[in-house]
Amino acid sequence: MSDSDCDNSPKALEGLLRKRASQKGVLTKHFNYFRDTDGAELDRQCLSIKEERLRATFDRFEKLNLEICALNPDADDCDAVETKYLETLTLIKRLMQKLDDNQVVSPPPLQTMSTKLPEINVPIFVGKYSEYKPFIELFNALVDRNSSLQNVQKLFYLRSFLKDEPFDLIKNLPLQSESYTEAKTLLKDRYDNEYKITNEHINILLDLNPITKSTAGNIRVFVSCVKQQLASLKNLKHDIKSWDSILLCILTRKLDAYCNREFQLIKDNKPSVSTLIDFLERRALALENAERTQVQFPVSKAAHTVTVKDVAGATVKSAPPPLACTLCAVAV
Repeated sequence: MSDSDCDNSPKALEGLLRKRASQKGVLTKHFNYFRDTDGAELDRQCLSIKEERLRATFDRFEKLNLEICALNPDADDCDAVETKYLETLTLIKRLMQKLDDNQVVSPPPLQTMSTKLPEINVPIFVGKYSEYKPFIELFNALVDRNSSLQNVQKLFYLRSFLKDEPFDLIKNLPLQSESYTEAKTLLKDRYDNEYKITNEHINILLDLNPITKSTAGNIRVFVSCVKQQLASLKNLKHDIKSWDSILLCILTRKLDAYCNREFQLIKDNKPSVSTLIDFLERRALALENAERTQVQFPVSKAAHTVTVKDVAGATVKSAPPPLACTLCAVAV
């Protein structure tokens, strides 16, 4: 080692010690803040920023400490500082987890925005495959294509319309603009599964409740459910017309004996699902028309009093007949 190197070493060491002391002070400041306060005034994004700064500060401290130890091994000051760093990092992680666990997601106040979203109840998506496409199309129409909203606001709305597994899928993404596209991608990759969606619609048809009694209401509920599932399958580009034989076998088993027998009598040699639906709709209408509307008229006691005259010509009021009034045929 040259004489110049020896002369510069004390000055270099002194400079490094000052820099390390500065980084140590920043770490201690972070430690004291989170030790003395509960951090309740900080949101998750602020906590994330503080965590990043804490890590960067400790990285600089370690590098300076290594340079100092190379010049003077007795000047190592890492253990105590590392303990404070780890304790501070643990406190931050706990606060972030607490926010995630207790967070009640609600959309930002609409009155603060330049453009108000339409007042409409978007169905909460809970992870059912067959409901994903209707949900995301409605969300895109109301929120995603609203140019007055920032991406972070769109992400807030998206989180508010999710529950259970879909919410868990994106809840740990930081509330920042860049997370919005990632959140939509995660949902699409998870739930935009045509195979699973098709299976759900078919299973609904297979599990339809049988019509045990042919009432207009029961038939209309049955027909409505069938139409919805077939329309959804058609939107998925399935050729449902080629499924007529299979679908008819499934659906006619759901009919009560009288309804099934009547359909067998009117169908031709190549019936279709449309034929069955038309038959059921006509039967429901006929049952509605055939139902009698019972209207009860108020019957006063005086209306049923019979006036007669006795043998002396005096007027006498007698009780009504025991079975029914002969004027209105209402039993009394």
